[in-house]
Amino acid sequence: MNKHVVHGYVLSEDIERRLARAVQRTAKSPERLIEAALNYFLDQIETDDEMRADAEESFRDYQETGLHLTNEEVMEWLERRANGEDVPLPDPHT
Repeated sequence: MNKHVVHGYVLSEDIERRLARAVQRTAKSPERLIEAALNYFLDQIETDDEMRADAEESFRDYQETGLHLTNEEVMEWLERRANGEDVPLPDPHT
């Protein structure tokens, strides 16, 4: 029998079984695990939305200004950073 209802949503039997195993392994309440799982999932969605909005803004900026970096420039910068160099991101150009 399902025990956890949120706004009328009833967990499937499979999720209930998995939740019960997680409760035993973690010694946390089902409510805490459900809340933690939802927080994690919602954080991922919000992060994806923020990244998408940033990418769209960057593309609009590129369309307006033509300023950009090439893949080679970015890869060289990343390699230098990975090697411990504290180098600034190259200036964008047209």
